[in-house]
Amino acid sequence: MEIEYFDTDVISAMNELVSVLVGYIGAITLLLLVGTGVYYMSSQGDPERQKRAKNSFTYILMGLLIVMFSYAILTVIEEIAA
Repeated sequence: MEIEYFDTDVISAMNELVSVLVGYIGAITLLLLVGTGVYYMSSQGDPERQKRAKNSFTYILMGLLIVMFSYAILTVIEEIAA
């Protein structure tokens, strides 16, 4: 069964857009992780700053996981619809 609601050009353009966005999100995540690591290293033993850095690290990884699972779900939906 083929769904013909969308033109293939629109679908390929959306795939390209999603791929580019995932790439940018990966780059931003890497920069945030490096910045958090620098913040943790420069905390000089201050427990409050270390706790903030660890929380930031956790939140960044949770956000990355959400993006990865969203991309996986979109890929599965695309495969089912195609």
